[in-house]
Amino acid sequence: MHRLHVALCIALMAPRAATQSLQSQPPVVAWFGENRVTGSWLGNVTTAAAAGYNTMAGTSICGTVTLVSVPGGPWYNATEMRRVEEQQALLQAQVDAVRATPGLNAFWASYEALSFPTRLVSAYASEMVDPAQKKCIGYRRSPHGCISFARNRTREVFGLLLDETFASYPRLDGIVFRYGENSPCAYNVGNAPWDPARSVESLAEFIGVLREELCVKRNKTVVFRTWDTSTDRINANRSVYEAVVGRVQPHPRLLFSIKHTQLDFWRRTHTNPTIGAGRHKQVIEACIGNLYQGMGAYPSYIGDGLVNGFPELAPRIGLAQWATQPTYAGIFLVTQGSFSFPGVGGG
Repeated sequence: MHRLHVALCIALMAPRAATQSLQSQPPVVAWFGENRVTGSWLGNVTTAAAAGYNTMAGTSICGTVTLVSVPGGPWYNATEMRRVEEQQALLQAQVDAVRATPGLNAFWASYEALSFPTRLVSAYASEMVDPAQKKCIGYRRSPHGCISFARNRTREVFGLLLDETFASYPRLDGIVFRYGENSPCAYNVGNAPWDPARSVESLAEFIGVLREELCVKRNKTVVFRTWDTSTDRINANRSVYEAVVGRVQPHPRLLFSIKHTQLDFWRRTHTNPTIGAGRHKQVIEACIGNLYQGMGAYPSYIGDGLVNGFPELAPRIGLAQWATQPTYAGIFLVTQGSFSFPGVGGG
């Protein structure tokens, strides 16, 4: 790469001081990922810090939260609780590892919005499921129907989930909420907080609650990860994106993670038109694990295309341009090609 491009990469990857805010130095985020050979994720911490990352994102809070405060439980049996306790220990170990590593100044857990214990949803189905909603997004949906965030019981349980999370892990800096592909953890069901009859309003209401409950009340970071793969929804449709986020007041700790590609991380797709839209801060998300390019089995370098734009697209636009926009807040690099970071999905 030319000297200018190298300088840009160095600037993007520079660690920030612990006292600096999100606004003064962009977060450079990496996922915890399990090593396929050793089964360990610990080496990722020091490797990420040495490479210039300053923020780590890891295990999902889904599968670590028991929701014992909701009447009618317990929601996991003895066998399931052993898995929950393993996930609790894993998340705590990740928090401790980040805190002990110089250069890593923030740790975000993740959450597949919305996901709750299967037995809890069954017990409260009449109060959490909207029988009028016929379509919802999720890989493991409740057999009772679509969980609706418009239901008071759903909001109450979600609030208790947040309370338990930050009581258990007070040193969490924030949570990455993924919308668009709901993959609940083991023994949970769920679906995205999206109602096709109120597409814009349903998402804006959910994001507004996240802003109030985490950013305002707890001074925690919210990363809303737009992960649908449609050109007529929030991820890749600029008009829809602006309609949704325009209903939510900006906050320094409210970030939107926007894929640099219009749909999924396919080389064949266009640049995402929602980058730079609206008033909210955005982190640009890219998959450097080469999910669709052999996952490291053969060379597939995307660095120059990510920074300067890919040669097959005109005009060539990349981080060199996006980093100058007022909405730019950092870069979110998915380093695990299979997305198999611990605690999400699986049985």
